[in-house]
Amino acid sequence: MELAVKATSNSSRSRDEEVDLQWLVEADFYAYLATANDRVQGIEDDSEASLRGAITAVLLAGVSQAEIAERIKVSRPTLSRWSKGEHMPRAIVRKAYLGEIKSYLSQLTREVRKKLEESPRRPPDRVIAKYRLAEARV
Repeated sequence: MELAVKATSNSSRSRDEEVDLQWLVEADFYAYLATANDRVQGIEDDSEASLRGAITAVLLAGVSQAEIAERIKVSRPTLSRWSKGEHMPRAIVRKAYLGEIKSYLSQLTREVRKKLEESPRRPPDRVIAKYRLAEARV
């Protein structure tokens, strides 16, 4: 999954600042993914509510329905119905889908974290702190 930050027409923004902003956006995406991953991995039953909650958590983290549907091998309309609590699969099948969602979310979280850790463009801590402060004011 690639995240993109649109370049602004602000000519005073340097190329380094744009890269730094991209890194920060990806770091935020990772934070949402990690939170969703913690919640989903904690699901221990295979109820309809658990499957729906897992789908919702992944969607709220910023993953599209199309990506989730492709990963668990169902159509996007089917996943959409499940996220609304409509026409849920049977218990034995729900357990398998929930396992696939857990696996996918865990893998995606690891991939994004690795990308961030290996990035040569990680901004200095002062830039991260400035961004976080500005974000908190919004």
